[in-house]
Amino acid sequence: MYRRAIPAVVLVPLLVVALVVSGSACGTVASMVGTAQSASAEPAAPPVYGGVRVHVRDMSEARDVGPFALAVIDLPLCVAADTLLLPVTGYMQLRAFIRRHLAESGSQSSP
Repeated sequence: MYRRAIPAVVLVPLLVVALVVSGSACGTVASMVGTAQSASAEPAAPPVYGGVRVHVRDMSEARDVGPFALAVIDLPLCVAADTLLLPVTGYMQLRAFIRRHLAESGSQSSP
């Protein structure tokens, strides 16, 4: 049986797509994991659209075309992941707000 080699014209774009997809929405993951590993007893709630914020910050700080291009390519995937996680981050933000409010009102009412 004769096997043909995969031409480089096909292989290189497939490898680039695989690399981009494997690193997709990494800003979203970083914003979710970064708040969960906080040193405080009560970790901070992840920011709404935190992954998009990370990517915009990375694009503004990029000194080279390569990191900027990767952030631009990954940005739509990050927006999609942040949108899917919006109910989770919204709930966590609301819970953190309520806990802060209860803690402040509890400390103000103490004699």
